[in-house]
Formats: sequence, structure tokens, C-alpha cells
Amino acid sequence: MRLWWLAGMLLSLVFASHAHAEPRVALVIGNSRYDARLGELKNPASDAGLIADALKKSGFDVELVPDADRRAMFQALARLGQRTRAAGANATALFYYAGHGLQSKTVNYLVPVGAVIESEADIRIDSIPADVVLDYMEEGGAANSIVILDSCRNTPVVRRVRSVRSGFAPIEKRGSALIAVSTSQGEYALDGDGDNSPYAKALAREMAVPGQGILDMFLNVRKSVLAETRGAQEPAELANSLRENFPFTIKVEVTVTAQPAPLAQAALAPGALARDFATVPTGTSADGMVLAGPYLRDGAVLMQLRDVSPPGSEVVFANNRALYEGKAVAPTISQNMLTQRNTGNVPASFTLTLPAPAAKVSFLIPRLFPETASGITFPAWNVTALSASGASLDTRTRALGRRLGADIDREVVTLRAPAFEGIVAVRFDSDPRLDGTPFAAFSAILIEGVWVEPMP
Repeated sequence: MRLWWLAGMLLSLVFASHAHAEPRVALVIGNSRYDARLGELKNPASDAGLIADALKKSGFDVELVPDADRRAMFQALARLGQRTRAAGANATALFYYAGHGLQSKTVNYLVPVGAVIESEADIRIDSIPADVVLDYMEEGGAANSIVILDSCRNTPVVRRVRSVRSGFAPIEKRGSALIAVSTSQGEYALDGDGDNSPYAKALAREMAVPGQGILDMFLNVRKSVLAETRGAQEPAELANSLRENFPFTIKVEVTVTAQPAPLAQAALAPGALARDFATVPTGTSADGMVLAGPYLRDGAVLMQLRDVSPPGSEVVFANNRALYEGKAVAPTISQNMLTQRNTGNVPASFTLTLPAPAAKVSFLIPRLFPETASGITFPAWNVTALSASGASLDTRTRALGRRLGADIDREVVTLRAPAFEGIVAVRFDSDPRLDGTPFAAFSAILIEGVWVEPMP
């Protein structure tokens, strides 16, 4: 066994026998900028940012929407349903809302920015029934639905409209779902004196506790908020029909091993390293993989995914130990690889978009070695630089590779743009067929670094 080249850490995942390795998608909305008639709120936007960051670290693919009006909220909920369906039948969907919320005649409502509420009829016209959130999750086929409402903050509407009550009314149970609220019926949720509400602070803190069951997490949130507010605010669960108390964040044990000094990342390829793959928390997932989208968007160069095919496949960051049991890939700068899973034995592809035209885009392909008895069979693949019009600017191809007893060396693949037009997107294609006959059920794309050189 050739172990000297293993970079960084060997991750040993420790989790309950029913720990979830399912896809996780989340929508986070924080509404602060209400007019004086509703009462502007100081913290919901920052609360939403805090929770979005916590969810990313727990393996969720997160969309964050600040200060949304009614149309924007409905559009975001529709996207949540679409993302849930695209994630697959075993997906967990989560919705977090911070902002004004109210109860009228036992119906719970979320209040968008820009709402004008002077009467009970206005509530139905300008607000969104909380039950609608579950409708979109169910339409998306979520295996588990989690709704977290940090709302019911003090608003003048309670004094103007007779039917309005503080706090939320009970919600009917549906499927495997949990509906948590930041305060009990008849109480107000506090905005807090600092940058975040007591509930958001406690929730983000408990989300970060590895191995803690989701029901235990909300119980500890309740205890923390009661203690901080001296009993003035008590969080609750309006409904709970979850089938198991699964860990919200997987527990990870880390053993650091001796290693040679890594190669300087900047020296490997021209341009700026778009994203340090080594910092992606693949260890938070039971299977050593996390959805790539959120982490591609928060690097030095903002990259986004599009056109992922076939349907049901996912572009992920995978820890090297999760790839062929660590017996085929020898990383150079990161244990984490960008790859595509659930592709089956059909052609697969995805596209990375760039925020601005680039002169060069480079990729580091890791070294492969035949540690397994059958050696390596590496499907053919190609990568294509695209212009703003979708035209091909440059293409690099690797044919089907098979090695018995010999390594396939690491390689830096560089795509170049002509002087007059920059690269705005890069498409990856992998074909597991040999003479039209499928021989593999995985994507050939394995990337451990991306560099981008801007146009002069």
C-alpha cells in the first residue's frame, strides 16, 4: 500500500446506524425592511444569514432570499419544490423564515416585505399561509420536511386588526414533517439586543453540534432561549411526525497523519485558485460527499452549476476515502474531489459558469493508481470552454483509459480563449460506453483544483 502521498487527514465517520446521507435542500428567507405600518425589524436579515451558513456546514444546499415581497417568496418556494424533486425521493427539505408572522382565525400567515395590512381581508391578499410551505415540499416529494418559523415578532397589526392573535396556531401533521416555531402560542418572539435573535443564535449553535438528533437539537434550543430570555420566550413544535430522531449534523472524528509538504497551489496552474476544495466540509456527511453548488458559489471566484445531466445525478464534493475506498485516487492538494454521482451507465455532463470572461481556465486531474485487483478503467471524457453565445472556444479530451500495474499521472488541463472573446462557462462530458456498449456506471470527471485567469 502506497500511503506516503495521502494528503491531510483520514476521516473516520462515526454516526448512528440510521444517520442520514440523503440529499438536503433548504430555503432561508429573512424579512427586515417592513414599512412603519408593519414595523421594521432589525435582525431577520442577519438571522437568515447566520442560519444559512449553519445549514451549509450541515450539508444543505441553501438558497438565501433576503427581504422578499410576496411574489419573490412564492417564486422561492416554487424553486424549493423543484430543487427537492431534483434531489431525489429520499431528500430532506428545510424552510427557515425570519420576519413578521401572524395568526388570524386559526390560520398562520407569513408577512412579505411590502404587505399592506389594514384589515382581515388584507391579510389574505398580501400574506402567505404557512401551510403553503408544506404544499411545495410535498409536491417536491420530500421524504422529510422541516419548517422553522422565527416570526410572530411584535407588530402594530395585532392592535389594528381584531382577528389577529400573537403566536401561531397548531398545524395539521403531514407525512414525515416537523414544524418548529420560535415562540409559543400567545407570545411574541424577541428580536434581540444584538445582531441576532435569541432563537437564531441558539438554533445556529445547536445545528453545529455533531451527532445530535434533530429532536434533541430543538429541545436544547428551547432550553437555551428560555434561559436567555428568562422565561419570556419559549420555542415550541407545532407538529412533529418525523419517523426518526436522525442526526442533524454527522459526528466526525479526525486523525491527523504525517505527510509531505504539499505543492504550492499557485504554482500548479496560471491564474487564481477559484476555490480551495480542501476546506469543503465533506466530513459532515455520512457518505463523505456534499452537494457542490453552495461551496462553488462562496470561493474566490464565484462559480455556479447548470445543465446537470442525466436527471437525478448530482455534482458533489467527495472525500478521497469515499472514492473506490481510497484505492484509486492519489490527491495532490486536496482530499476533496469535484465529481458527479448517480450518473448510471449513460453519458453525463454538467456546466460551470464564471462571473466574468476568462482568458484561461485550468483543472487539476489527480493521479490514479491500480491498487484494486482489476486495475483502473477510466471512461472517456472531454471539457469544453464556452463563449457567452454558447460557442465552443477550446476543447480538451481524454480517451478511455485502462491501466494494470501502471499509474495514470496527474495532469493540469488548461482551456484557452481567443484574444477577442473570453470563457464564460465550461462544460464537462463523460461517456461510460465503449463502442456504444456501457461498461461503467460512474462519471470520469474527478477534479481537485480549478484556476481562473481573467481577460487582460
